[in-house]
Amino acid sequence: MTNTSIAGSLKYKLKIWYLLSLIVALFVALVSIIGLLYKDSIYLSEDLLQTFIPNDIINLSIGLPFLLISLLLTKRGKVIGLLCWPGALFYILYIFLPYVLSVPFNILFLPYLIILSLSIYTLIGIIVSIDQNAIKNKLIENIPNKTFGGILVGLSVFIIIRQVALIINALLNNSIIDQQELAVWIDDLIIGSPIMLIGGYFLWKKRPLGYTVGAGLFISYTLLSFALIPFLVIQSYLRNTAIDLIGIIILLIMTMICAIPFFYFVKGLNKELIH
Repeated sequence: MTNTSIAGSLKYKLKIWYLLSLIVALFVALVSIIGLLYKDSIYLSEDLLQTFIPNDIINLSIGLPFLLISLLLTKRGKVIGLLCWPGALFYILYIFLPYVLSVPFNILFLPYLIILSLSIYTLIGIIVSIDQNAIKNKLIENIPNKTFGGILVGLSVFIIIRQVALIINALLNNSIIDQQELAVWIDDLIIGSPIMLIGGYFLWKKRPLGYTVGAGLFISYTLLSFALIPFLVIQSYLRNTAIDLIGIIILLIMTMICAIPFFYFVKGLNKELIH
């Protein structure tokens, strides 16, 4: 994959953010392996096992490679790696917040907090280090900003409306909500949807930040949607229930909706290099 060099796309050096990202990767691998090896000691209920065992498998097979490949591409001077890197940290932040909110207090609590805190600060540090105007200039002629910004805004609004409706319904019916469902609501309404909404709005308005975070948001939601497919399959196996084929089809559609714009970012960078 050929992309323009990151030379000229940075305002500050990335050395500290490489180091912190490698620490995040190390802890992601560590807690996921410990979760799988000592599952009965870490996840103290059947519901927790059925949720976080699939998560640990996906962390090792999708989340961790996503971060490491982004780092490798950036290290090799590829702009697409630089743009995916914050997306990989966003992916990890989104995935690990439910661990802190749902998993009972244990020896992995501090590692979970390290993953979350380093992901947040490293993500911010990378974005601040990028010359956002340079990124915009590379992509502005090849990215349909209103279409792709609209996709991000539309998806975020859909998720917000859905989760708020579930919350209102639960309140009206005095439903008992388990900690895992609460964690998903918090994750979507505080982390996932607002970040996607802001990124989509800035892309729609042709602001430099929108072009800077757009590729990372699209690839992270591509992988988040795709990762739910093996999650559902593994969870069905653990629960001994039928696989939700309709849910898988919907997830495949969501994956494509996010993957196509991401490849436009890749194509746009390739065109900029040729010209």
